[in-house]
Amino acid sequence: AGLFLRNISWNWREGAKPKTRLSQEQMDQVEQLPWFANCLGTWQANWNLYSPTVEDKIQWLCKLCPEQPPTQASKLDVPEELVPGRSPAVFSAGLFLRNISWNWREGAKPNTHR
Repeated sequence: AGLFLRNISWNWREGAKPKTRLSQEQMDQVEQLPWFANCLGTWQANWNLYSPTVEDKIQWLCKLCPEQPPTQASKLDVPEELVPGRSPAVFSAGLFLRNISWNWREGAKPNTHR
């Protein structure tokens, strides 16, 4: 259910292109669920958070992991000087490295949007 909710959440974000499009009638049905208002509030708060670019993440990878590769599960606190004027960030370095690894595989379609 969590992935489905994430996919439909974009129906409530103005200008977004949802992966799973709902009709207005379907959105109205979902909005009647007693827990939905809290869920929508959480989504809206997250939409306002800083979303780092691929360039940001490359910089973080190079600065935070200069000696050895990150583990798949590593989550690194990004120092304030690497996110000037923004809220503190946590970087899933291992996941990002896995996503960009396809850039070095011939014929693959890289996944660098995360």
